[in-house]
Amino acid sequence: MVKILEIAKGASSQNAKKKKVAKICLKTNKVLQIFETMTQAAQSIKAASASRICMCCRGQRIQAHGYKWSYWEDSLEVAAQDEH
Repeated sequence: MVKILEIAKGASSQNAKKKKVAKICLKTNKVLQIFETMTQAAQSIKAASASRICMCCRGQRIQAHGYKWSYWEDSLEVAAQDEH
């Protein structure tokens, strides 16, 4: 149903799913890099697939490939809470 609505609105279903991904240092919790897609994040570390990164973003894993990973929007919310 959602895909039908997206197509009806003129958005491609592929672009509607894309979320920015943040690569985060395990030791400092600082954002090291931001990627437009999970696939780009996986390619940057030469991972065979983005599945473990995806699991981190969904809260199913703590870290993958030596980094923490989070959807960029979620990272911003956490940073805002830390400031208060």
